Amino acid sequence: MSKPTDTPNALPTDATYLTALAGLTSSPQPSSKNALAIGKHSIAVLPFVNMNRDDEGESLADGISEDIITALSRHSELFVIARTSSFAFKGQSKDIKTIAAELGVRFVLEGSVRKLGTRIRVTAQLIDGLSGSHIWAEKYDGGIEEVFDIQDRVTLAVAKSTHTELLLTDYDAKGVSAVTNPGAHEIAGRAILKVHEQTRESNAEGLALAEQAIAMAPDEPRALRALALASVSATTMGLLSPTPERHEENLRLAIKAVEASPRDEQARFALSWAYSNLTRYEEAVIQCKIALDINPNFANGYGDIGDNYVLMGRAEEAIEYAEKALRLNPLDPSFFWRRYTIALSRFILNDLEVARSQLHEIVQRHPTFLRASIAWAAAAAACDRMEEAKRAVVHCLSLAPELSMSNLVPSYFSGFARSEHQDYFLAMLRRAGLPDHPPSTDKVPSQTQGDAKG
Repeated sequence: MSKPTDTPNALPTDATYLTALAGLTSSPQPSSKNALAIGKHSIAVLPFVNMNRDDEGESLADGISEDIITALSRHSELFVIARTSSFAFKGQSKDIKTIAAELGVRFVLEGSVRKLGTRIRVTAQLIDGLSGSHIWAEKYDGGIEEVFDIQDRVTLAVAKSTHTELLLTDYDAKGVSAVTNPGAHEIAGRAILKVHEQTRESNAEGLALAEQAIAMAPDEPRALRALALASVSATTMGLLSPTPERHEENLRLAIKAVEASPRDEQARFALSWAYSNLTRYEEAVIQCKIALDINPNFANGYGDIGDNYVLMGRAEEAIEYAEKALRLNPLDPSFFWRRYTIALSRFILNDLEVARSQLHEIVQRHPTFLRASIAWAAAAAACDRMEEAKRAVVHCLSLAPELSMSNLVPSYFSGFARSEHQDYFLAMLRRAGLPDHPPSTDKVPSQTQGDAKG
């Protein structure tokens, strides 16, 4: 598949840079259960505790924690556990050594946030996960307008204390846009956190918050990123109808987010997702590689490369990338997307019984995940389990009554780039009993497509 260069939605970028990234090694570095085995200082940042016990303080504390994770993640010398896995321990009283062992890290950063009027105090403790001893503990005071400076000071202290050779103050921030509207920035941060929760209800709330942030500040970089992520996720979940026009609109939103902040890996991820939903897989992979160049610890970047590689027919590489994403973010609410990539890869590799079993298990655990349900029907038919295949089709139609062979790709399933894979997959779905046409051509696509991958 060639990369279009003359379409109105082509993103203006440095062609030399893209060419170099596209030629990066196609397989990730070998992962390990123990991050220390790959020569990196490993760390998890736990959600900072809100000492005010109110919603505004909770949002502020979560935002500080997430921004510190992002800043640390952008350095290849550190192995940083992703936010969704660290935040799985929110509100728990587990021993730090236990948490470190479960996440496979050497260091754990924890802290608290207290706001009093326009002043803020952030405390932070860096703990050795092997011994449980404190390496340092500091407090940082300032005005609320200094919160980003405080985050930078915590990040630099962590880097120095883990004995890396980083100079975070020399970090190349070219292309990272400054905050233009603190209020919209804060609301957009809440929107992104809601999308990360990976439920239909939280995604709907995230989309509403993102639209609120955009209304306050149409050019705020984080608000643009939040809207792009929330929109493409809501389309995959079925909150927004997966029409061709909607997919094109999602692409426009993602391009605008990247143009506002070219070195924002989350914006690149949104653009990759939008390209993938339009079956523009090579362009999607390029965006993921740019995201990983920005942030080598970005789990969704590895995961999305895997998602695209399996659709491109590169199944063995897809499995490697999915497993790398799972290692970086073992407690991610969207882990089922990585399991789905692995299972679909098994289908492509003709390991049909394993694929069927894995897809069936995913659907049992996440019954609203339509794409996995569709693939389960195809795999069951390929294994000659016709009763199971028919049950799978009934389940698919319960989620999307208008689903049919005629509208499957790309509205409900992105489709395979290689004709031999696509033809076989469609033949198995037809064999399973998926109808050729929807019951009524006047209906819009169903609003219950299920899970997204944020």
